Amino acid sequence: MSNDNFWCPKIFKLKTKYNQEVEINSTFIFYIHVSKEKKIIYLTEPAKIGDKSIWEIPWKTRKYGIKKLLDFLGGKGFIQINKTTIIRNVHISGRDADWKYVYITMPSKRTIGGGVDSWKNVALPLGRSYAFQVRKHVFDTRFIVKNKDGDIFFVSPLDIVIIEYTKGVKIMHLEKPVCRNDKSDFTLQWHDRKSFNELMTEDARSWFVQVHRKFFVRVDYPFKILYEKGNTFLCLERNEGSLNTSIYNRKIPVGNIHKNHCIEIFDR
Repeated sequence: MSNDNFWCPKIFKLKTKYNQEVEINSTFIFYIHVSKEKKIIYLTEPAKIGDKSIWEIPWKTRKYGIKKLLDFLGGKGFIQINKTTIIRNVHISGRDADWKYVYITMPSKRTIGGGVDSWKNVALPLGRSYAFQVRKHVFDTRFIVKNKDGDIFFVSPLDIVIIEYTKGVKIMHLEKPVCRNDKSDFTLQWHDRKSFNELMTEDARSWFVQVHRKFFVRVDYPFKILYEKGNTFLCLERNEGSLNTSIYNRKIPVGNIHKNHCIEIFDR
């Protein structure tokens, strides 16, 4: 199957070290640890072996070293971060201050065919010789948010649903969480004085519309327009697959100067 971009999965079969055959979808690979004798594939959706759900696949093979394995997986959706580890490059969510570790976060399904009901996150060591390509990747595709505690997160603009400005702090409400210390956080506070135009690239800004002096929202989300006592609000109905309750059923005020534009976009 073609794997010209990271959205296109690669489906392949392998045998575990116990000689059991299992089918793997590359979309659900969290990360891979490679040694001379075997590869361990860590998943976010379990693979089935008989009536068992397996989250870690010990793949006994000498056919693929780490470079050949990257080629086999198509390369573009994966990146090497140290001598023994491959990760999905679209799920890098943070780092420590010295670039010794990177944090990765992926949605997890507890049963095959079930909805997203949790997130897996892990900190993995970053090899010194691999740090440059990882830094380049995250700087090219994401921007840095430093919270009040000094933690650093990489955020994709397409993971943000609502941006709220309050007293010099930008509050970002996320569809996909960032994770630290095994905790998922759907809200980030960014203590920075940059304007919205300085916050994101021109391409990223095109996904947002200002609806109030304090609020920007994503144009591709199905916000509903509410009229109450002469005031106009936007409200997003709950998405069944989302765990972030802070962005749903919340009334976001619409400023008078933005009202007509909001009606044009969201009154469908």
